[in-house]
Amino acid sequence: PLRLGHRTGDALAGLLLADGSRVEADLFIDCTGPSARLIGALEDSFEDWSEWLPFDRLLFTEEKPMSGVPAPADVAQATDEGWSGKWPLRTRTLCANLRISGSGIVIARGRWLRPWVRNVLAVGDSATALDPLHGLNLDMAHAAILLALELLPGRDFNPVETEEYNRRAEQLTRRVRDFVALHYLRSGRVSGVWRDLAKRQPPDSLARTIDQFGFRGRLPFHEEEMVTRDSWTAALLGMGLLPAHVDPHSAGVPLDKAVPAMRELAREIEIGVARAPAYSDYLRSMTG
Repeated sequence: PLRLGHRTGDALAGLLLADGSRVEADLFIDCTGPSARLIGALEDSFEDWSEWLPFDRLLFTEEKPMSGVPAPADVAQATDEGWSGKWPLRTRTLCANLRISGSGIVIARGRWLRPWVRNVLAVGDSATALDPLHGLNLDMAHAAILLALELLPGRDFNPVETEEYNRRAEQLTRRVRDFVALHYLRSGRVSGVWRDLAKRQPPDSLARTIDQFGFRGRLPFHEEEMVTRDSWTAALLGMGLLPAHVDPHSAGVPLDKAVPAMRELAREIEIGVARAPAYSDYLRSMTG
């Protein structure tokens, strides 16, 4: 437990801990998770994403690997009530079930529009909270740290610097939101909870991505984009969103050249997979 100490102007001068001690610093990093106990005491700009990320209850369980060797891939599977996931670890498999309401951990879905306020910086789930689909939470925390180092201000924490951080952080996190929301709003499923989700309008930036890709297979440029273009393409195609028209660049390649080239690429991938060591051998090599 902690309480905010006195402020110098609108900057935080110190924290009062439960044991009565006081912590002072030039910069405070809020890593308190979705509760956002520092930034939430200074800001009221939380942007709610529940309209596009509907699953708000998370239930964790564990399984032991049947063969003693964890599976080589994570698995996410939709159900009529939500979705379930399995993440194989060295000694156990972490399992999750996500639903709308009911029992389980309550998930916050959204972001603080100003994660950096004077000398308080929120990172990770304190700044942006998502459900665990694709496991992008840690990637966003890393991206936030790198961005903070790039734009590290002086001790005066001039708004010229901190507001630029907030602007770029907004661009980055909203694109991650769009990527996760795509799987819910355009899943192609019409049973259970998915029937209602298919009727919801996507956020503007995701709608533009869907429109551009659906017309000619193109992805619009975004200044801050953490999800790769290959991941976007795979997800859009996987959701059944096929372009209505051929990209002129692709149309310029004759089929008698394109088809053999694609077959050769598929053959090279098969050869590479066949030469890879078994997953159990790979794990042993990593641990010595």
